[in-house]
This record gives sequence, C-alpha cells and structure tokens, in this order.
Amino acid sequence: MATYTKEKDVETTLEDDAEARKAMQEVFSNTARWPAGFGGFTADVTANINGVEQKGTVTVKGPKEIETDIGDENAKGFLTENLASIAMHRGPRSFEDSDGKYKLNFGDDGTHPLGRKLIMGGDGMSSYYRIKDGRIQQINRQTPRFS
Repeated sequence: MATYTKEKDVETTLEDDAEARKAMQEVFSNTARWPAGFGGFTADVTANINGVEQKGTVTVKGPKEIETDIGDENAKGFLTENLASIAMHRGPRSFEDSDGKYKLNFGDDGTHPLGRKLIMGGDGMSSYYRIKDGRIQQINRQTPRFS
C-alpha cells in the first residue's frame, strides 16, 4: 500500500479567518462519518483497472485493518489503498481534532468552477480544498515522493 507519514504540522504566519472557519465547519458537518464503536463491514467488490474487472470481497475494520480476497495483486493494492483512505476519513473525529486545528483562510474569491479555495495553514502538506455548496469538491496536497 502506498502510504506515507506526515512528519509534523508546521508553523504558519497565516491568520485564521472566521468566515473560512465557519465555511469549513459547515463542510465538515455535511460529511458522513461512522459512529464511535463502528465495527466495520464486509462487502463484495468489483475493481476495474484499465477496463479489466476483478471480483472479490473486502473486510474493513479501520484504516489499518483491511482484508481483501481478490486474485489480482494490482486490484488488491488498489482496493487496500483506496479503502484505507475512506476508512481514515470516515472514522469518528471532531472538527477541532482534524481540519479545525489548522489556520483556515480563503485563497481566492470563489469564482473557480470547483468552488472557493480554502487553505489549511500549518498542516505540513500545503493542503487546500475547493468547497462549494457546503461540500468539498477537490482536495489538494503536496505529499512526499515515493521511490
């Protein structure tokens, strides 16, 4: 699985913007999350990689507890990586423990077709979201290169 470890959050001179914080709180509250104590799930899956479909099953208990039963190794890696991301982002957490711990600020006037740029100051990955109609439309991050 292609994972990386974020070294740490970084210092920022960006000032927190109350309007941006309110917009991000709305987006956060509109995002579905699993309840505390959620035991995971098992599902039938179909992975389509370059037009080739592979069928199997997955069991997801958390971001680091994913079992895949599928013959193709590429499909297995694809499923594991994507389900780990979903499990991490859908797990129970508060706004203050996630996006709310950063300095939030708008980076443009909102005329971009994918929505207004909301900068996550100090997250260590130069992250920003495009938000529109109370939803995240796009996530941008700078992550370390993989070898």
